[in-house]
Amino acid sequence: MKTEQKLQEGIKFLASQYPLDEITVILLCSHLNIKRQTFYYHYKDIYDLIDSIFMDESHKIVSNNQTRDDIINELVHYIEEEYKFLSIISKSNANDILQAFFYDVIYYQIINEMSSYNISNDKKGLIARFITNSLSNELVYRIYNNNIFDKNLFESIFKFFYKNLEDNIKG
Repeated sequence: MKTEQKLQEGIKFLASQYPLDEITVILLCSHLNIKRQTFYYHYKDIYDLIDSIFMDESHKIVSNNQTRDDIINELVHYIEEEYKFLSIISKSNANDILQAFFYDVIYYQIINEMSSYNISNDKKGLIARFITNSLSNELVYRIYNNNIFDKNLFESIFKFFYKNLEDNIKG
């Protein structure tokens, strides 16, 4: 296992044992039996490590899936699989990193979806930001408040937005 993966798995484990804001580089390194210098070779701090987890996941979701439905399904699957970790992150000082993760995945897909639409790039950006903010804020809100994740609800919301895009905006 690569050092980055080991660190990512280590922070996930410790986050299930301690409040995230109490996990230090010293604690993580002690848990993994590695030197602090090894950690700092890869990351500047704990939040940089958490950001790397979400950057890796975002890349996997976007690059391994070609269609809108594939990306929606993969995002929903990721939320289901990592719900406990996402809940921990949502209640920590890393909440903005979680928000950015959802934003990036959703924004990428919406912009990609609108690439063939006959509207200006400015309007595409406005629409994409509006929809992305709505969806990503709702995801973080529900996770933060420990709402039961309803896969069918989120799939239908995503599809509703896309259907409205297609029916009302596509040129």
